[in-house]
Amino acid sequence: ANMSFVFSEKSISSAGKDVITSYRSVFNHEGVIATENKSFAKSCEGPLLELLSHCEEVEKHSTKAFQDTIPQLQAIQSPIESVLEQIKGVKLQINAVLEDAEKERGKRLERHEQCLKEWEDVRNES
Repeated sequence: ANMSFVFSEKSISSAGKDVITSYRSVFNHEGVIATENKSFAKSCEGPLLELLSHCEEVEKHSTKAFQDTIPQLQAIQSPIESVLEQIKGVKLQINAVLEDAEKERGKRLERHEQCLKEWEDVRNES
């Protein structure tokens, strides 16, 4: 079968108008979306700027708080070092006392053994 299509100017014109109408509709829809996006972005701008400002304020306060603690830490550093020196001194004294006690124990042990020996000698004599 031999089919032939006949396009009249009217049908081509009508189809063209439909395409243009569809294109305009899409274009308008995109315009609406763009406008909505702009207004959404604008509505976010205020809260975001407020949040940014709040963050900057927090940063300022935390930096200041940190800077304020530095002199306090420096102020207690010296007393802590002093206490550590005292502890070292006390430790040395304790070690010296322990050494002396060990020496005394050794002397007492020697005396005790000497007494036992003398006692044995006395017992053996009698």
